[in-house]
Amino acid sequence: MFGMGIGELLLIFVIALIVFGPEKLPTVARTVGKVARDLKRTTDELTETIQREVGIDEIQSTLDLPAEVRKNVRNLVMPPDEVARRRKEKLKEIELVQAKRALEEASFGTDEERVEAEKEERKDKIDG
Repeated sequence: MFGMGIGELLLIFVIALIVFGPEKLPTVARTVGKVARDLKRTTDELTETIQREVGIDEIQSTLDLPAEVRKNVRNLVMPPDEVARRRKEKLKEIELVQAKRALEEASFGTDEERVEAEKEERKDKIDG
């Protein structure tokens, strides 16, 4: 809180206890709390009023526009090494798919042969 540690807060408490005494300290603490709360509420209202009057949201969005455009352009245009890396990954995926298909065709034959084999298996099951 306000960049103060426990040691600083304890020192302030001891000084306040010495200055105001144990009888008046609770009253002083309540008064300080109310003043701090009112000050915070007033500054929040003032900040909100200034932002509304100046139109800070519009100014902020206008100022952020170039950063957003740069980000979108960066997403559209990839560096050449990234393009090459993605191309290699895609080629590896395609090669894996082709290898799987070749392996399936080698073990099962063509689609027509596979269909015929399934028909024969069904006949065998029915004939029992």
